Amino acid sequence: MGQGELLIGTEDRPATRVELQQIRHSGERAAKIVRNLLTFARHSALERSVADLNEIVRSTLALRANDLRAANIAVDEDYADELPLIIVNREEIQQAVLNLLLNAEQALRAVRRPGTMRLRTALAEDPGAVMFEISDDGNGVPPEVTSRIFEPFFTTKVSGEGTGLGLSVSLGIAAAHGGTLMLLPSARGARFALTLPMASVPALDTRETALTM
Repeated sequence: MGQGELLIGTEDRPATRVELQQIRHSGERAAKIVRNLLTFARHSALERSVADLNEIVRSTLALRANDLRAANIAVDEDYADELPLIIVNREEIQQAVLNLLLNAEQALRAVRRPGTMRLRTALAEDPGAVMFEISDDGNGVPPEVTSRIFEPFFTTKVSGEGTGLGLSVSLGIAAAHGGTLMLLPSARGARFALTLPMASVPALDTRETALTM
């Protein structure tokens, strides 16, 4: 990949530059697959600490905010107050949330019209767990492939736009933390729920409060 970058910077022939850019793109795709596989393989050995799911979702969303605005994708956010804390590897849960954000973003970009992504945190139906839910108003998941969407390397995207690892990696991360990742029924678009066990520590009030002297 490094050699490709150097060649692109010195190549003046348009046709050759296009070929070099294709090589770079393929290299980046291969690197992404390797990173995802490494994450999938070693997640259970990583350290964990107390974290706030609301904060993880907000900070992950901030990474995609500019791209979402550029794509005319609106984001509705609904964060539960006093959401119980979780004990997780923060980077892994952020990766799982990011994968779900990217999945929804790509689904909305595919319909080539302004769309809406909805993010929500809440207490899960299962006792002792919290939930992050994400939905979009894209075309949704075809019924005939719903049983395969968490399979490694399976993707409904066109060739070159997805590795087919995002959802499977996220599922592995959720399972390693004692949680779940599910595709939920939806009248329109796709709807996923990431569920994680609560930590046995006091809840954190994430509402903004005024400073007092």
